[in-house]
Amino acid sequence: FSDEVYNIFKNNNNSDKIIVAINDMEEKYLKSYNDFYLKKQISKSCLEYARIVMEQSIDSYTMDIAKEPEFIKEQKFQITKEEAAKLADHIILKYIPYKTENTNSLLFGRIIRYGALYLEEKSLKENKKITRFWNQFDAIFISKRENFGVIDYIEFDDYKELYIGQVFLDLIKSYDKEKTVKYKDLILVYKIFVEKFPNSPYIIPLSDGIMNIALDNLSTNTPANTTKIESKTAVGNLAIYGTILESVGTTPFAQPNQSFVDTLAEKFPNQDLFIDFWATWCGPCIKQFTYNKELHSFLDTKNIKTLYNSFDKEEDITKWEKYIQDYSLAGYHFLANKPYQEKFLDTLSETIPAYFIYNSKTKKLTKLEGLPIEKESFYANITKALSTK
Repeated sequence: FSDEVYNIFKNNNNSDKIIVAINDMEEKYLKSYNDFYLKKQISKSCLEYARIVMEQSIDSYTMDIAKEPEFIKEQKFQITKEEAAKLADHIILKYIPYKTENTNSLLFGRIIRYGALYLEEKSLKENKKITRFWNQFDAIFISKRENFGVIDYIEFDDYKELYIGQVFLDLIKSYDKEKTVKYKDLILVYKIFVEKFPNSPYIIPLSDGIMNIALDNLSTNTPANTTKIESKTAVGNLAIYGTILESVGTTPFAQPNQSFVDTLAEKFPNQDLFIDFWATWCGPCIKQFTYNKELHSFLDTKNIKTLYNSFDKEEDITKWEKYIQDYSLAGYHFLANKPYQEKFLDTLSETIPAYFIYNSKTKKLTKLEGLPIEKESFYANITKALSTK
């Protein structure tokens, strides 16, 4: 869209005319997408997403030009500074009213920043006081965004989450190259981000990125003459964690072509099990560990043991072991190899976290509704799954 936006600026010197031209341009593309939909070449959800991305792309390009007086001068556009500012304000105010659909495109992060800067300027002029919080991290994010804490001027948490998540993830991805930030500062911001946005989809890639940095630091800082500590567990073996993680026996937990339920029936013939499907990269899984103390107190009253089934990759066994220790995941553990995961475990649940009860009397595996955070209702579902009626 950039060439068309450029031509609109080239041929117009009035903000109102540019707005009309931009709207006409968006209508033209929307008509094309709608034709694809009517011909059943794209789905309804694809049509809606294409509209959002198209509008935000065009608006962000328009904003980029309107906010760059040097570029306007260099390209010999006839629009005045005042008209450019008027145009920029029009786009900003289009997105400041809260709409869930506004957050459905990664391009929106650019527009969020423009909106925050607009509100900051307005607040300062009006001597309006607001609650500041994220500005305390300006120094941490300086390599990615100057005045990072301007996001404080945005009222809505969904907008803040999107902006902070994007910038934070970008900082973590470039950590190895720049190393301008202390690792402890990354952890500090991560903990606060999870606390404020516990259901954010950014938690998974952020936690994964931070853990990779930690593992890299461990390997880098290990003296050359030290002996590498070998893992005490093996992929495919059943392990148990109390104070240390150790393998249970030396043979694989599950045999080839043996289903997960058959494996449980063989290895735990008289033991009911609570089974937690999780992974170190799964932020929502990690979040539920917060409620383990109460959950396991309940399980103990029913004499139910816990089996944590990980969906991590085989090469991430060190990371897997570290998470078990960090979160004190007492109980049995199983990190299956890839073929077994794909053939037997992926069929049980398409998403994680997922929770199951294995009833040793009926030899049945029941998928539980709900999450540990729901406590009493979740515990009631566990009790129901153990019924032999």
